[in-house]
Amino acid sequence: MNSLKTVSTDVLGSFSAVAAIATTALLGTPIAAESAILGSEIDLKPLIAVGNPDASPSDSPANRIDPNTLSSPFTGVGGIALFSPDRGTFICTGTPITRTHILSAGHCLDALDGDGSIDFSPEDVAFVLNYGSDLSHVIAASQLDIHPGFEGFENSIANDLALITLSSELPESVPIYPLHPNPLRPGDLLVFAGYGMTGTGTDGFQTDASFKVKRVGANLVEEASVLSPLFPGIEEMFLFDFDDPFGTPTPLDAANRLLGLPTTLSLGNEIEATLGPGDSGGPSFVFDGESLFLAGVNTFGLGFPDLLGVPGTGQGFFGSGAGGVRIDSPNKRSWIETVIGSTTRGEGGGKITESLLMRNLIAKGFGQEEGGGNSTGVPEPHSILGLCAIALVFSQKRRRHS
Repeated sequence: MNSLKTVSTDVLGSFSAVAAIATTALLGTPIAAESAILGSEIDLKPLIAVGNPDASPSDSPANRIDPNTLSSPFTGVGGIALFSPDRGTFICTGTPITRTHILSAGHCLDALDGDGSIDFSPEDVAFVLNYGSDLSHVIAASQLDIHPGFEGFENSIANDLALITLSSELPESVPIYPLHPNPLRPGDLLVFAGYGMTGTGTDGFQTDASFKVKRVGANLVEEASVLSPLFPGIEEMFLFDFDDPFGTPTPLDAANRLLGLPTTLSLGNEIEATLGPGDSGGPSFVFDGESLFLAGVNTFGLGFPDLLGVPGTGQGFFGSGAGGVRIDSPNKRSWIETVIGSTTRGEGGGKITESLLMRNLIAKGFGQEEGGGNSTGVPEPHSILGLCAIALVFSQKRRRHS
């Protein structure tokens, strides 16, 4: 372990130069993505795209950029730079839960071979903050920890968590986000932030990830167990789909409706979003109108095949899905507590109303209750026959495209 140090922002010269390459290597190529392929159209990828530029109101990635100010409620969310001499620099996103601990995704630290072990030395990992200005703080790690149940993205997606201990404390007024104590339910509102690639629901990902540009968006939790026959452990995670502003059903909607499970519609073209490569490890928050609470860690995106008469879609387009790890389970909480010890926890920070996204959500009536407060209700128990029917549809698509 190196002595405490803060890396000079000059280091970002080498980080930024290969950000686009790093994002592709981490989230779209042979390591984790290919090993997770179940078919040419069913690809669970470790990982904000936005709405339709031609709809009303129109939308664009530029509308979702969170300003690098001191007062933004998202100002504590930073980029994670991971340097490999042979592979360049990888980019992920992370959330401070104490002044020296950043919660992120396990596959970010396991980016080189996907075997579930840490591939980087602490001195080659840094937390990149834009607190009042671009690249205001670049703080090296002093310790890296990965959840003991994580054995690689392909084998253990439900335990895809990592903690990065910083070599020096974050500035005193940087928001430190408290962990949300309750489980996520279908219909709950999630607000997320990240430094990943972006684009639109009509054209997919088009803009590279950047350590300087953080985007924000929101979505509603869907029932995840519908995919459990294909991805064991996903029922312990959260899942959402990317609805277009016209009310078009997604493949996930079709599957859930077959089982009598609730589905959600678009939050609106200027609000609905999904995750992009580089957003991996970033936060999914719930809020109570005044504070953000960390409820999940964003880890994956996926496309769907044609399903039950609904056309399939690729990752990042309208109709695709994304999600991550819920942190409410005792197993995950006890691990987090063990790593961070007795360090003072966060109480949030920033001003909710400083964010255009948050003002739009409040105007729509969200944030009245801590924990989302907008659930469509707990779904009725589904039958295993229904799940098997969905699995059969997916497996047929797999064989057809193999």
